[in-house]
Amino acid sequence: MQTWTRWSAFVVLLVLAAGTGRAGSGDPWGPRVDGFVQQWRMNQSRQAERDLLRGGRRPARAGLRQLVKTLPASDFRRAEAGFALYVLNLDRALGTAALTEAAQHHKQLPLDETLWLMREALARRPSRTLLSGALDLVPIADGAGAEVGLSITKDAAAKQPRDLLAALRRKSPSMQERVATALTYELDGRPAKTAYPELASIAAKKKDRQRNDARRLLRAVDRAAKDQTALLLPGGLALPAGALKTLQTRWPGFQVMNTPAFDARVVRSVRTRFGEKAVPQASFGDFDGNGRRDVALLLRSDQGADVKLVALRQVKADDWVGDEIATMPFSGGLQSGYSGYTIFLTPHAPGSVAFWTAGGKTGRLELEHDGFELNYEGKASMLYYWTGERYATVQTGD
Repeated sequence: MQTWTRWSAFVVLLVLAAGTGRAGSGDPWGPRVDGFVQQWRMNQSRQAERDLLRGGRRPARAGLRQLVKTLPASDFRRAEAGFALYVLNLDRALGTAALTEAAQHHKQLPLDETLWLMREALARRPSRTLLSGALDLVPIADGAGAEVGLSITKDAAAKQPRDLLAALRRKSPSMQERVATALTYELDGRPAKTAYPELASIAAKKKDRQRNDARRLLRAVDRAAKDQTALLLPGGLALPAGALKTLQTRWPGFQVMNTPAFDARVVRSVRTRFGEKAVPQASFGDFDGNGRRDVALLLRSDQGADVKLVALRQVKADDWVGDEIATMPFSGGLQSGYSGYTIFLTPHAPGSVAFWTAGGKTGRLELEHDGFELNYEGKASMLYYWTGERYATVQTGD
């Protein structure tokens, strides 16, 4: 009986050792999976796989499973462990669950990084469930994340059209439109059926169960390409083709900030004051008084390092001139939590404007045309207006 007890205790210790997620060398699995992802990012996937599986697939599976099962969904290491389980085919079901749950917690996790993990996982092994989770993030991603989201959508249309169509059937109409808009990036003036031959093949087969879904998506892509109102833009914001061309030419690698990147309180405040269609990343008005609609925008770079304040003036019908007004570091105190953004734009109508001078006294300005304000939550606001030669600014809040 004593021998059995000792043997049982030994087995329990072995199970606990595996459960703590430690490899044979005794290294913690958290740092190991971090290293695995970093190597994968440097295009060293084979070396990453060899290093993670050193000691055997069984202990690796046990350690990674333990991370997924014990860490909260708000811990990014859980998503990394799920990614490793998925791409190394150690436990695809659990890996899929960890990645899709990470997508659901995008407000607590780095959105760009989550999308990147999902893209790499899908590139290694297609999954309809994983693709569906990634599509949920496409409309709310910006900067580098937007580029990753677009590549996921494009690759799915080209390589996994049936999975894409099946996933879209369960999405809202607005989501389907957003995906169609994303697919227009690959058209270059061609019709959608030429750009995405696999989708076109499904649409052409009369007895194919997904034929109607494919036809609807292709029509939506062609409509989005014709309108040219959503490239580089978040959902709910549209610009004319000429304005978009100016953005792409003047600021390549930058996209308009996405609404979910702003604090919810800011969004509610802007819409309460200016209507439900108002957004904190854009301000419309006639800045130069020529009777045409102009716009100021907050742009974010692919790398997520900078935010630019720019203004586009429509000098002739859909003929736009872009001016760069300010560049701000994204990490320079502008974030509030994970998803909040403390700066935002609001329009300012013509008329008398009180402003603060450098000496702390108030001055007064007669604003001849529309202007726009860059607001800092809890700090001063700056009014920008066109003088005929440049954008001048005054401080309108203390």
